[in-house]
Amino acid sequence: MRRTLSLVFLPLLLCFAARPLPAQDAPAETRALAVTQDDLLNRYCEANGGREHLKNVRSLRIEAVMTMRDGGTGKLIYIKEQPFYMRSIWYGPNGTVVRKGYNGQHSWELFQNFDGRERFSYLPGRPQDVFEWVLVDPEACGATLEMLPLERVGRDECYRVRASYADGTIRDFWLDTTTLCEVRVEATSPDGRVSTFLVEKPAKYDGIWFPGVQREIMPDGSFGTAIEITDVQMNIGLLPCFFDPPQRWLNQKPETQDSGTAK
Repeated sequence: MRRTLSLVFLPLLLCFAARPLPAQDAPAETRALAVTQDDLLNRYCEANGGREHLKNVRSLRIEAVMTMRDGGTGKLIYIKEQPFYMRSIWYGPNGTVVRKGYNGQHSWELFQNFDGRERFSYLPGRPQDVFEWVLVDPEACGATLEMLPLERVGRDECYRVRASYADGTIRDFWLDTTTLCEVRVEATSPDGRVSTFLVEKPAKYDGIWFPGVQREIMPDGSFGTAIEITDVQMNIGLLPCFFDPPQRWLNQKPETQDSGTAK
């Protein structure tokens, strides 16, 4: 994350940091932001139409424009059906099309080159959920939550909530103290890899906040991939077979990781 403070002010800040104010002298603004974890999660749900409204979202269809770090752009369509069904289509800048899915049993990928050639593969494991709303129902997501101290992201004071999963994955969420929108999200995988994203220009669809733009922050502080959401549809109603591989590849054995190519 980029720091806006000049280093010349750092020693002065550290001097004040070494002498914290007594609790009774805490600024009124800080006292007002002090809430319990349950209160914060209830406010988060209320800001998104209510807990039951969020739980009633059974499917999502999201369209977005993805801009790569090298400036190339493409269109992304992401579709999810509860509990774990997923399908996505990526139309790349060079005429390539990548389709991915999870039908409740197997993950798969179909890569189509600009000249029409195809490569189909089954993938290990289940794809990571993009929108699971762990702050709404952590138990259903297999996570436990912990409220961490307030923290600034840029010029904004933010609540910070950590979700810890049984497999060792950790996700940290920074929430705007006024709107309860996500401002920053950081995911740490079980092997220690960290992915960080800034959320900008949030917009509501059916009363629920979604990121308008999500930017990846690289380890050196530069920006990586950016995703701009252009449309969201909910509860569209899809049959499970929609998430199967295309019919011509459906009979391939899942044990074969690379099932071949076709024209």
